[in-house]
Amino acid sequence: MKSKIKKILTYAVLILTLLVSVMPLIWMWQAALVPSNKLNVDPFAFPTSLTLDNIKRAWTTGKMNVYMINSILVAVPRVLGVLLLSSLAGYAFGKLKFKGRDKIFSFMMFGMMIPIQAMVIPLYYNLQQMGLINTRLAMVIPYFGLSMPFAVFNQQNIFFSRACSDPNREYPRWSFERICRESWALMASGKIHCENVVFPVVDFEECDSAYIRYIMEYPQESIKMGVKF
Repeated sequence: MKSKIKKILTYAVLILTLLVSVMPLIWMWQAALVPSNKLNVDPFAFPTSLTLDNIKRAWTTGKMNVYMINSILVAVPRVLGVLLLSSLAGYAFGKLKFKGRDKIFSFMMFGMMIPIQAMVIPLYYNLQQMGLINTRLAMVIPYFGLSMPFAVFNQQNIFFSRACSDPNREYPRWSFERICRESWALMASGKIHCENVVFPVVDFEECDSAYIRYIMEYPQESIKMGVKF
């Protein structure tokens, strides 16, 4: 009975949260599609007729067409440029080995620590000297530098995680699956032993107390406890 009441209350809260989140969107579209004279009288009334005059007036008089074109011309180069450059850099940092890789990567990650407020004034003067004030390029070019540290960090993690399961470049035949298969075969044949890798191995009934006990006895070590069922 308690579980049913808890379930009902959970769904009630979720439905209420959904309505609170969706209502502003519904009201926005209602304001756009309902005639202005009826909207001014009762903005919450259920619409009896729909019109596109408000959208047409916003598109022409409000110059929404200009804003839409500007958004496309700014957003598309931003996304494509950052995606291309961060993918190339992330591949190099995640899969290639070269001198100074870690230092260069750390230097790029330092850019994530600098708040954008500290760069606004210098950035403005740089754009002014380049003659880019009040241009679309002024909204595109700085975005590359501001977004690259996080984008490179994200792409590097993706390529590095994939590289862990890829064959080693120096030993291409040794894939991750082959390494696991050969390791299990060696352990099964008794040629290698791994008793010290997982320590201690305890019964299921005492796993909670044993874990605390071994942490207290060996605080300097990493405990990898095995449980017997």
